[in-house]
Amino acid sequence: DACAPVVTFAAQARRDGVFRALYAEVERRARAAKAASLRLYVETENARAQATYERLGMRRCHYAMYEQVL
Repeated sequence: DACAPVVTFAAQARRDGVFRALYAEVERRARAAKAASLRLYVETENARAQATYERLGMRRCHYAMYEQVL
């Protein structure tokens, strides 16, 4: 399994296609490497981001995330 760093976008960079371009390149590289899937973590209340991911063909998966803040 490979893990990418956390990437966030400044408000002024949103809706400019930056994420779509980044995602397209990550997807291209993942397919070339024969990766089984791509996963993104998103805040549960971030409906806008979730809609973007769904428009790109991603679907909500069956995993729940747990965290312990230290």
